[in-house]
Amino acid sequence: MQYESFKKYITDNVKSFLPTEYENYEVDIVEQRKNNNVFWDALSIKGEKNIVPVIYLEPYYHKYENGEKLENILQSIADTYMKSMEQVGEFPADRFQYDRVKDGIFVVAQNAEMNRDLLENVPHEIREDLALLYRVSVELSNGEKGSVLINNAHLDLWGIDERTLKEVAWSNMHHYRRPVFSSMNDILGELGFDEIPEQESLVEMYVLSNEEKYYGAAYVFDEDTMSRIADRLNSDIVIIPSSIHETILLKKMDDMDFESLKEMVREVNRTQLHPTEILSDEVYQYDRETQTLSRVMAAHQEEYILPDKVSLEEMHEYGYKWDGMLPLTKERALELMDTELQIYKLDTSGAESMLESKEGIQKHDGLFGVEKEAWISYLNAQNQEQTGGMVQGM
Repeated sequence: MQYESFKKYITDNVKSFLPTEYENYEVDIVEQRKNNNVFWDALSIKGEKNIVPVIYLEPYYHKYENGEKLENILQSIADTYMKSMEQVGEFPADRFQYDRVKDGIFVVAQNAEMNRDLLENVPHEIREDLALLYRVSVELSNGEKGSVLINNAHLDLWGIDERTLKEVAWSNMHHYRRPVFSSMNDILGELGFDEIPEQESLVEMYVLSNEEKYYGAAYVFDEDTMSRIADRLNSDIVIIPSSIHETILLKKMDDMDFESLKEMVREVNRTQLHPTEILSDEVYQYDRETQTLSRVMAAHQEEYILPDKVSLEEMHEYGYKWDGMLPLTKERALELMDTELQIYKLDTSGAESMLESKEGIQKHDGLFGVEKEAWISYLNAQNQEQTGGMVQGM
C-alpha cells in the first residue's frame, strides 16, 4: 500500500477504534508546518472542542512498511488520540495567562530563509541568516513537557509588546534555562569514552547548549554568554551550527580552512540531521574585542560599496544588529524605492518590516535598510549593464 492509500485507509477506518460518541466527529488530514518549512501530514479528529490534538502519520506508515498490522496501527492511533484528548481537557485556558507562563518564555534560533512564511505571523529578530523567535514551555497534568511557538496573537492576548517579550525571554535564559558549555572531551567522557589519547584530544572543541539539549543554539546570540566564553578561551571563537539544539565552538586559528568547515556543515546537515533540526549551512565567528557575531564570508563577498553614508556601526548603535542588512537614510531609501530592491524599515528594537511605497518611507523617521545579498546582486547587475555583459580580462 502506497503512502497516499495508507492515509485514506486510516482516515476511513480510525473511528471504528474509538468510542461510539466519536462517530459524528470529523476526520481529516491536515498539513502541519514544522521548522524550516517542513510539512508533516497529521490526522485531525475534530468534535466540539476548539483544541484538537494532531497525530503525525509518517511514523505509523514506517511501522506499516516494517510489517506492523493495520489493525494494530489503528488501535495505537486511537489510544494516542484518547490520551491526548484527556490531556487537552486538563489544560484550562487560564493556565496560559501571561502571569502564569511568563517564566517559561525563552529564545530559539531558526533559519530565517527556510522559515520566511512562518516569520510573517510571529515576533522575531533577524540576526545574520538566522531568526530569533520565542517559545513558551507548557506542562500537561501528566507531567509531560513541551513548548509552544509564540505568535502575534499571543502578544495581543497577553497585552505585551515585542520589546517586553524579548526582555523577558532573555532574562529567563539567564535565570531558568542557563547555558551549558562543555568541552568535547567532557562529553565523550560522559558517554563512556574515559581514555582519550593525548594526541587525539579534542580540548579545543566545545559544545554550547542547555541541560535539556533543547533549542540551545540561541545562546550564541547572548552577549554575556559569548563574552564569558571568549574570555575563558582567551580567543576569538568560530561557531559551527550543529543543529537548532546546540552549536560547536572552536578557538579561532589563523590558518583555519573555513571553506572546508562550511562543506562539513553542509554535508552533516544533509546526511545526519532531520530537516526540521537544520540551523544553517553557514559558519560564524565571534569577535572578542567588538563582542559581535557574524557569518564568515568569502573574500569576494566582502568587497562591495555601501549603498549609503550610514555605517554598520551607526546601525548597531541605533539598535539594529543584523549585518545582513545595510543601512540607508530616508533620502537614499526614497531613491532606491524606484529600483527592484526591497526596502525595509528598521526599528530600534532590532526588528524590520518591508515597505511597499514612498509614503511608508516618509512616515518613518529612523533608519531604513536593504539586504546585503540583494544589494551585491544589484551592484553586479549594474556592472553587467555598464560592460554590456562582457567579462574584462587583464
